[in-house]
Amino acid sequence: MKTLNESIKVLGITAFLSAFSNVAFADANDLVTIDQEGHMNGAMAIQTGIENVSDIDQMGDGNYAESAQHGTTNDISLVQDGDNNSAYTYQHGENNDLDLLQEGDMNDAYTAQEGTDHYTDILQKGDSNYAFAWQEGASNVILSNQQGNANISDVCQHGENHLADVKQTGDGNFALVGQGMY
Repeated sequence: MKTLNESIKVLGITAFLSAFSNVAFADANDLVTIDQEGHMNGAMAIQTGIENVSDIDQMGDGNYAESAQHGTTNDISLVQDGDNNSAYTYQHGENNDLDLLQEGDMNDAYTAQEGTDHYTDILQKGDSNYAFAWQEGASNVILSNQQGNANISDVCQHGENHLADVKQTGDGNFALVGQGMY
């Protein structure tokens, strides 16, 4: 079993080799869908396991998305509508779910889910927003809603049954949440 750091290194190397193109690797019974409209968009999806789903939609120019899943019945839905947005997603385990919507320009989102039954929902509407979501354990929920510009949301969960709901409206807001950290 690969560690999170090993998987991120593999993703980075693969991303370098496949910059500004569509790349998909999947095992049997996995589903990858990549739809792109615009110029110079890049997307990569890697899946190992059973019944994982990655759906990446990009509209605009210069967007980049990575999706990596290892395990069973994990689901990623990622939509980028604008220019120069980036999203990096990682799931390892079972029954993890991620919904990520970026509308605007130069938004960044990084997510990692390790374990079972996690849910993350990230909404970025505006420009230059940054969201980081990390979950380890079981049954954790992160809701991150950024509407405005230059907002930062950083949420880390370790353990079980945590809920973080971050809402940022306006410009230049900062939120840092740690749950179950030791």
